[in-house]
Amino acid sequence: MSRRLYRLLWDTAYCTGITPWDYGEPPKELSILVYNGYIRPCKAIDIGCGTGNTVIYLSKMGFETIGIDISGEAIKRAFNKALKEGVRCKFIIDDFTDPNLIDKYNLEKIDLAIDVGCLHTILTYNDRIQYVNNLNKLLRKGGKVLLWSFTRGFPGPPGLDPEDIKNLFRDKFIIKLSMKFWWRIRWARFYILEKIS
Repeated sequence: MSRRLYRLLWDTAYCTGITPWDYGEPPKELSILVYNGYIRPCKAIDIGCGTGNTVIYLSKMGFETIGIDISGEAIKRAFNKALKEGVRCKFIIDDFTDPNLIDKYNLEKIDLAIDVGCLHTILTYNDRIQYVNNLNKLLRKGGKVLLWSFTRGFPGPPGLDPEDIKNLFRDKFIIKLSMKFWWRIRWARFYILEKIS
């Protein structure tokens, strides 16, 4: 599927309000990690940020946060929401699998990456590899990735099994946590990964 078509798909979802993934709040696992001090204020990016719930939450908690999403409609809503709440954060309309992404926006190194259901929607293996390459370039050594993903199945996006995660992130990241849970319509996993090289 072309980037243009992919963008149209997500814009249509946000325009029609068919967005069951948009809960209006950050994931509870993230809130717990921040509350307990496991994740402290730092430079962070939310990949597939949607309408900005997690970006806004992290910014309120003292993080310097960027949100990126392929959907211009989602980013428009995120920007308006942040403006309304008086929160300073940055949003980018683009595809995280773009090989020129980091240079295009002159993105600085970060300490934390959040992905609440973006990677598991990416359809091709090559795009998934490019996603990981961009993440590897952007994240400092010792930086963390918090990743929520459906396991393979139906309904919804294709999903990723633990073996897929191991293969995609091998050599450069280690999995610190892999926790299985029910995510509204099917089984999912929450991962904490750490960049080791």
